[in-house]
Amino acid sequence: MHLQKIIKEVRDAFRCPQCGKKFPLKNIEFKGSVGGLYFLTMRCTNHVPVAVMVKVSDREGELKFEQQVEITENDALDFGRAIERYEGRLSDIL
Repeated sequence: MHLQKIIKEVRDAFRCPQCGKKFPLKNIEFKGSVGGLYFLTMRCTNHVPVAVMVKVSDREGELKFEQQVEITENDALDFGRAIERYEGRLSDIL
């Protein structure tokens, strides 16, 4: 998957909920992925971080970013299994 493209599309789609400004690219961090779900944190220059989960599909070589995602039971179970296997500190991925 094209992580830099995903990050740029997420930046274009989301704004700081407190001030409405775009998040600086340097303040968007990829935290991990499970299947087509990508987890990121975004920090505004002056406000608290925002955790974001986006669903991305790559069909026929074209990246499709889906802003509105319905999280299925299987998505939640996959995420739970990924957290169980994670050997680092939880604070590192939040």
